[in-house]
Amino acid sequence: MSPAPAPAPDASASEVRQSRRETELLQRRIDKLSKLLTEQEEQIRTLAMRGEEEFEAAPAPIYNAVKPTLGTDEGSEKRRAVMSQLFQANLELRETVNRTAS
Repeated sequence: MSPAPAPAPDASASEVRQSRRETELLQRRIDKLSKLLTEQEEQIRTLAMRGEEEFEAAPAPIYNAVKPTLGTDEGSEKRRAVMSQLFQANLELRETVNRTAS
């Protein structure tokens, strides 16, 4: 822990105590953040040492499972139609709510 700065010569005892408490609190925060940073750096090193083969063998992230497919197949057309109907229903609902609120 680094030494606390010397209080001003005209500072009262309560001001000195308050300053020390604040300094200690800030030092604890710095220590905690330093510990977290060290832990994260170690996790990064561990992941880097695993290599690409382990990364490639890992299951695909969830966004790959829900990513929309490109194309003009029948499923895409149905999905567009449903999304269009949903959009229209949402607009009508908003208009109804706005009219009711006015």
